[in-house]
Amino acid sequence: MNFKSLSLVASSAIIGSVFMTGCFFSTSTDYIGSNSSTVTTRNVVGLAAYISGGQAFADCNNNLILDNNSTYKEESHDVNDKGEVHFKNKICNIVFIGGKNSETNQSIPYPTVAPKGFNHASPITTLLVDLNETQRDAFIKSLGFKSIEDVDIDYNVADDNASNKVKAFKTLVEVVLTTVASKVDLTANKEIFTTITKAVAEATIEKG
Repeated sequence: MNFKSLSLVASSAIIGSVFMTGCFFSTSTDYIGSNSSTVTTRNVVGLAAYISGGQAFADCNNNLILDNNSTYKEESHDVNDKGEVHFKNKICNIVFIGGKNSETNQSIPYPTVAPKGFNHASPITTLLVDLNETQRDAFIKSLGFKSIEDVDIDYNVADDNASNKVKAFKTLVEVVLTTVASKVDLTANKEIFTTITKAVAEATIEKG
């Protein structure tokens, strides 16, 4: 895999991007995607080594924005110093923003996302969010994973279990997103975020 060419593909993908608007609304003021009748929570861990601090929210309309108004309210919580956060939400993406890398203490300037049903958020899971099922399967196989379930594990912390290819790719994604985030607020520009993440994922699939 040529990581330099992947970086160029991802960076050039910004050109021509436009801002995306619009969202959907609910008539209920309950948290979207939650089930108040159960006490079971979804424990989600942000990894980068750990995403320490910051905030996480259930992004049920996939716009990277915490929507909180009279007709549409998304669940949100502070992230603890171990990168953990508990949600009632079972069905929405979980977005981590504003935290720091627990190893380097550097701020993480881009959103890190756990897709619907995932219990871990990492640079790799972030790329899955806007891929269809066929693209997801091809993407995870290109990185050497056997199944989608294998991606939802603690690879960022338990690096001994990760292949060199996965480690290198994870670093690539972090570099690309950090570089783009230095120029554009990715949490405010969902279309640019999607363009970048899909470009990296598709280039990865193409190069195998």
